[in-house]
Parts: sequence; structure tokens; C-alpha cells
Amino acid sequence: MPEAQFPSLECVIGNSTLRVEYCDITTLNVDVIASSDDINLSMLSGVSAALLQAGGDALRREAQAQSPITLGNIAITTAGQLTAKKIFHAAVVDFMSWELTTIDLIRSVTKKCLVVCNELGFESIAFPALATGVARLSPEHCAVAMMLEIAAYLSQITDIKLVVIALYARNKLPGDIIPRFYSQVSEFIELTQRLESMTAALESLEQVYRQLKLDEAASWN
Repeated sequence: MPEAQFPSLECVIGNSTLRVEYCDITTLNVDVIASSDDINLSMLSGVSAALLQAGGDALRREAQAQSPITLGNIAITTAGQLTAKKIFHAAVVDFMSWELTTIDLIRSVTKKCLVVCNELGFESIAFPALATGVARLSPEHCAVAMMLEIAAYLSQITDIKLVVIALYARNKLPGDIIPRFYSQVSEFIELTQRLESMTAALESLEQVYRQLKLDEAASWN
């Protein structure tokens, strides 16, 4: 594994821990790993391809048995040879409709993964920077959307004890993606430490989110 590009970040939200670190998500000892994929669950690039390589061909066979799935949904498979128990294959891109990969979609997918993780009785889940590879979503937009949902969810009653955002510079990923995502997440964690409550931090992040949505809408016009 390449040397870490930045120090790990960690904060406590409710009774849970959120950790952001530079690591290969396939090596993590967590209950659930969320994967970023297309609606056909092809597992051909980025995190999904890395999971396939590390977990074995059974992952693709299980995923393909459930494909295609609608954009924003998840397919659940075993984790093959990985130490995790389940893989949540999240459909975050439809190659026929690139414009549908939005921060709203990432926010929805992040929440769905957390809710299902908790419903199935799992206590830890790891996310990549969703849709920042082939799907080409801005890492800043992705970071804000994911952090909003993770922080809001962990602020409620949940049995999830640990959420990890695993950032890793994979082949063909532009070199600025991971640092930009990390920078945005770092700002949010610093904000939570400065403000007196998570509610205030979430309100501030919601304002950023609303502006990003306006910018996103303008970019498609």
C-alpha cells in the first residue's frame, strides 16, 4: 500500500465513531463494505474492481444475479474472501444518463447503506468516496453529501459503532480527487469541534449543500 497522503481523522458522533483514513478499503476489518458501481453491477473499475480482485469471482456472480438494479439502490452480496461480512453494491451511475449522478443521489445512497446496515444488525461499515471515479462527481460535492447523511444518521439512536471513509489513490483516478475529498471532510470535522453542537454543524453544512446543488444545476444548463 502506498504511503498515506494525509493523517487519519476521527470524531465521535452520538455513540459512534467516524473515521477518515488513507487505506485500501478491501483490507478493512469491518462488517460491511459499500461499493460504488453502475446499475449493471459490472465491477469493472475503481473500488468495485478492487473488491472483485480481492474477494474473488463469487462476488461478481452474486452481484450479476441481482442486476440490473435501479439507480440509487443497493445489491447485497457476501464478501467472498474478504474479512468483511457483506458487500453493499451501490448503483451510483447509469452510463446512459450521466446527469442523474447528483449529490442528492449520493446522499440517498449513503443513508440507505447506513439504514440497511443497522437493520441487518451490523455494527461497522466502510465507504469509499462514492461516484468520484468513473461517475465523475465532484469530490467536494460527494464529501458534503456523504458527511451530511453520516453525521445526521449517527446523531440518532443506532447500533452502528463505526463508520470508516476509506480514501485510496487507485489507478486511473485523477491525482487531485482524494486530496480534495479529504480537504472537504477535514473542514467539516474541524467545524464540529468549533461549534457547540452537532445540530449547528449540520445546519452549516446544509447551507453549503444547498449552494452546491445550485452550482450543480447550473452546470447542466
